[in-house]
This record gives sequence, C-alpha cells and structure tokens, in this order.
Amino acid sequence: MVRAVNVFVSYSHEDEPLRVELGKHLSSLRRSRAIAEWHDRKIDAGADWAKEIDRNLKSADVILLLISPAFIHSDYCSSVELTQAMEQHEAGTACVIPIILRACDWEDEPFAKLQAYPKNAKPVTTWENRDEAFLDIVRGVKGAVQRIAERLLESSTSEEVGRETDAIVQEIVESGQGENQYREEVWFVLSQDGGEISPESRILLEISRKSFQLSEDRAKALEAEVIRPFQEFREAAIALIKPQGSVTSRIQSLLDRAQQRLNLSDVDAVAIIENVLASVSEPVIVVPPKPSLPTFSFEVITVNDRGQEIDRHQSQVSYRREELAKGVFLDMVAIPGGTFWMGAGEGELEAKDSEKPQHQVTIEPFFMGKYAVTQAQWKAIAQFPKINRDLEPDPSKFKGNNRPVERVSWEDAIEFCERLTQKTGERYRLPSEAEWEYACRAGTTTAFHFGETITPELVNYNGKYTYANAAKGKYRETTIEVGSFPPNAFGLYEMHGNVWEWCADAWHDSYVNAPTDGHVWEVESDYRVLRGGSWFNNPRLCRSATRLNAVAGARTYHFGFRVVCSAPRTL
Repeated sequence: MVRAVNVFVSYSHEDEPLRVELGKHLSSLRRSRAIAEWHDRKIDAGADWAKEIDRNLKSADVILLLISPAFIHSDYCSSVELTQAMEQHEAGTACVIPIILRACDWEDEPFAKLQAYPKNAKPVTTWENRDEAFLDIVRGVKGAVQRIAERLLESSTSEEVGRETDAIVQEIVESGQGENQYREEVWFVLSQDGGEISPESRILLEISRKSFQLSEDRAKALEAEVIRPFQEFREAAIALIKPQGSVTSRIQSLLDRAQQRLNLSDVDAVAIIENVLASVSEPVIVVPPKPSLPTFSFEVITVNDRGQEIDRHQSQVSYRREELAKGVFLDMVAIPGGTFWMGAGEGELEAKDSEKPQHQVTIEPFFMGKYAVTQAQWKAIAQFPKINRDLEPDPSKFKGNNRPVERVSWEDAIEFCERLTQKTGERYRLPSEAEWEYACRAGTTTAFHFGETITPELVNYNGKYTYANAAKGKYRETTIEVGSFPPNAFGLYEMHGNVWEWCADAWHDSYVNAPTDGHVWEVESDYRVLRGGSWFNNPRLCRSATRLNAVAGARTYHFGFRVVCSAPRTL
C-alpha cells in the first residue's frame, strides 16, 4: 500500500488563523490519505521541539512556506526552516511551494524563483473571497502531490508503509465510511478537473480505492453516481458553447438554469465552463487568399524560458507602402483576421488583474505599421495643415530619423492619424487594444511572441531585470532604430520594448464585459491605454498582455505609437 505524501507547513505563529484555514481546505486530501500534513502544533508535550521540526522537515515530500511579514521577520522561519527547505528542493528530495498570505517584500528571497500561490502571487488577505484563494492554493498543492504519488505508486512496495496505514484503513472500512469517503474524494476531483477525472487524479483515486478496500466495480459504480450532474452539465456546456466558441449572455443564462437543476456549486460550474472553453477553442489565424501586394521575407525566432533559441524559420508576409515625403515611406503590413485569447493566461508569471479575465476575441483583417512611427515619418506629417491641434515637428528626446518618435501624447497621435488620413485618402487610426495584442501575439500564447521570455539580444528593455529563467543583460538606456531586432510571425518589429505604443481605447481596470469583436472599448475617460513596454522598463512590463494607462495628454520619452488602417475586402 502506497504511503501518504508528507506535507510540512512552515509558518509564523502570528499567521496561525490563516494556517488553520488552509488546513480546512486540505481536509479532503488528508481524509483520503493522499497527504499526511505536519506542523509544529503537533509536537507532543515534553518533546524536543527543534529535533521534531528537523525530523519532520527532512522527511517531507512537499514543504509549504506560508509567507508574510512575520515569516520574513522570523529568524527561525527564514534562516533555519527556509534554508533546509531550499536545500531539499535543490537536491530534488522535496517540492517547495511558497504561499503568499500577506503582502511583504519577498522578491529577493531564495524562494522567489519558485512558482508561488495563489495565482499571480496575490496575497490571500487581499482576495475578496478567501475561499477562492485557498482553492487555488489547494489546486497547486494537489498537482505536486499527484506527481509525487505517481512516483510512490510505481516504486513503493514497502511492507513497513503498509503496516503504518492498515489500522487506519481497517477502522474506516469497519465503520462503513469507506464508500462515503470515496464519494467525497471523487466529488473533489471532479470540482478540481472541470467535471472530468484527469489521468493524474485517477492515480489519487486508485490510491483511495485500494485504501478503502473497494472493488473496481464498486468504485466505478460510486463514480458514476457522483459524476452524473457534472457530466450532464459538461455535456450541456459543450452543446451550447461549441457552436459559438464563447459564452454569450444567453448561453450563460441557460447554463445558470442547468447548474441550479443539477445542484452544482458556482465554483464547480465555473471550472467546467472554463475547461470546456479551453477544449473547444484554440487560437485561430485565418489565412487570407494571396493579395496582389508586394511581400517581404524575414526570420521568426523562438526561445525557451532561459532565452535560448530553440527555433528559427523563414516566413513571408504582404505589405503596402505609402510615400509620406521624398525618401520617407510608411510600410503597412497585412494582418490576417482570426480569433485569439486576449489577456494573461492561467499561471503566467507576474500577470496583473488588469490583464484578466482572459477572453476570446475575433479580429477582422487590417493593416498595421511594420514599425512604430519614426521621427522622419512624424516630421513629414507634422508639416501638413493643422486639423484639431498643433504638432511639434521634433518632440523626441533621443534624436534619429529612424528611431521611434517619442514624447508624443495620445492626443498628438490622433492628430497625426487625421493628417495622414487627409494626405493619403486612407482611414488611418490608432489600433484598438485587442488589435494591438492580436498583432503582437501573432498566433502565440506565451508571455512574449518570442516565447516564455526575452533577452536584450531580442528586445530593447532594461536588461538589469529578468523574466522566467533568462539571464541579465545589457541596459541601453535609450531608444534604438526601428527594425533592429527580429520581427514576430506577422512581420511586425519591436512589438516588445523600445517605446510604449498608444492604443485607441479608454482605460478599464479589467476585461470584465470587454468587447469580443476587436472594436475600440470606449467610455468617457481622461485615461488611455498603452501597450508593449519600453527601453526603460523591466521585462514583465514588455509582455504581450501587459497594459498601462496614462492621461491622454501625457508626453514622456518612452511613449510612442504605430498606426493601423482597415483592410479591403480582398484580405
């Protein structure tokens, strides 16, 4: 019989109430014998507490660090227990999971490189609903426990482990609670896995079945009994969502009624809907028929989480060219229409609430500037007659005709587009926020279009800071000429870094009720959106999903823009 996974909880006594609350959420894993939780409140009277802590810490498979100002302040927690925990993690004998209970300065601590919970490392005490925070933590712990349980299931044949659990298992079986306990474990698995039983969860259920001495046929019968409402709701969700590819208000209303009739909780229903959305919808790029436009070729580069190149391939896109002045051209790249997931994905490092919820958006074909608007292009258009406001011909701090124009406001960018429209007869504008992110991602779902991270060899940002597992690098402290780095798969250059790029949209604090058709999300506001990060920023602020807001009249030496225009029907 496979032993339970040993879980050690390292915490400050000031956080005892939160430790107790977490323990309640781990109850199902404890009752099913999937884990054996230990903390210092289990030390017997008269025992040598330091030796007990050391013994249980060294025998732990999973170590939970409950992080708070009190934890960081505690010499014993931060020096003794944390040091030992990290040694075991590095040796591969234990999995260390930081859990951020309260806001504190932990970014320079040894565990900062590890995946922290709840999601986005948002402190538990800042969640509006703490149960949701703890549920997210339990999901993370469960994932680690499943991996360790699988290893134990394959390797453990120890009779000693069997003797340790036989008495407890027999007590459960003789009391007649085995079947009820198994039902609870199946319900927990279904609520975690979106109405299905994943292969990983199946491992834990198999451990529970054997522990409670249930036959395979009886276990299947109990599962069928519990899974029925989950299965029926999932089937309804697939039938309603798949044709649309998204959840409309009408579909949500129907799903709410189904949830009530099947007596499912809000958490279970949401998990199933999210699971169905993920299974029926993948990022789609609609490949257009070849237009009668010139093309240019380039290389697309992909890197791993250390910034090392793992792929390089040739690509080709169409574009059209406008001559703004003698020798000054504006190249507009044809962007195909398609559907994508907008916003930060689940588990994306350093993501913010303003980048959520992730939602599906459909984009019509359009043209976008190959580069951010340059100083030469700005000067060429600034000389044309005023429409609504004056434009300074040479506003930039970092001079250079082929460098991006900066120190321009959203209002200045709008005026530029109006003058460009008047000159060319084409309707030029700022991109919607959805168009910008779609164009930046170019079919990718990673934090950057280059992959899981970036390096100063690919993007102009503050290389003193890192993202994921990339190394530190050069900080140029200035803009660079456009086209200096490789483009994305759509042929767009410097979508990450160099200068922030204004979008047309007014600022919203999140994507709740955001449009799904790629249009500008307008509301009366003095604040507008910028995307992409700049030479001045750390890599977190250069992600595809990162959003920034500023007043429409703001001008700084890292604010620029690029233009778009609608595509003809042939695209």
